Amino acid sequence: MLKVSEEKALRKFMREVRTGLYGVLIMHALRVKGEMHGYGLRQVIEEMTSGELRPVESTVYETLKKLSKVGILKSEWRVGGPALPRKYYSLTEVGVKVYESLRPEVVKLLSAVLKVLEG
Repeated sequence: MLKVSEEKALRKFMREVRTGLYGVLIMHALRVKGEMHGYGLRQVIEEMTSGELRPVESTVYETLKKLSKVGILKSEWRVGGPALPRKYYSLTEVGVKVYESLRPEVVKLLSAVLKVLEG
């Protein structure tokens, strides 16, 4: 059983790892499927990972905000039918370039990490 301070450290570290990985998955989803709203992205991540990853909405929106702040994503509000307005996200030109450069690096990194951890 983990002590309280160990649990806190683990939660913080896992949150940072997940946020980074969700950023990559969000960029991938937008590159492959085109623009989407936050809840749609959450569902696509779950589908792409066969349910292995089920990000909470707050994590998805926090990641979208971070990616938007650095110019990787752009967003626009839209109203469709009787539904409430939704914010739709898409990659900027910079975001596409960042994704295309990042993708092979992430694959290489994850492959190396798996080799080490699976020993």
